Amino acid sequence: MSLNTPGTPGIQIDLSDKTDLEIFLLFLDNDLLDYLVTQTNLYANQYLDKKSDLPPHSRARLWRDTNREEMIKFIGLTLLMSLNSRPRIHQYWSTNPLFSSQIYGSTMSRDRYLKCEMFEFLHLYSFFLFLLLVPYL
Repeated sequence: MSLNTPGTPGIQIDLSDKTDLEIFLLFLDNDLLDYLVTQTNLYANQYLDKKSDLPPHSRARLWRDTNREEMIKFIGLTLLMSLNSRPRIHQYWSTNPLFSSQIYGSTMSRDRYLKCEMFEFLHLYSFFLFLLLVPYL
């Protein structure tokens, strides 16, 4: 069986003058980022509306809507973690010289990244994922 696909395989643009961020954004365009932001904010706010009995000290009460810039940072940190693994996720923000790396704390606070903030509320509506995959099925 042979698959004949039109076009030339491989990267078709000159990357020599592109920054790492510019290359990263070739894969995540503004429409997709805006969708992630909208769905994450919607999910977080719906969750908080339904959970009126949250304890006063719950970190979920600290939720503030995210935006495109913060979503880029969140995804970038998540990808970086795959290249620089730690035994526990909180160790990316550690001040212990054995684990410390300033990039995490200077990009986003640990609490914002972790539980009940970006990490817990990141959300994609499943129908959107289906639409993304349809061309490849």
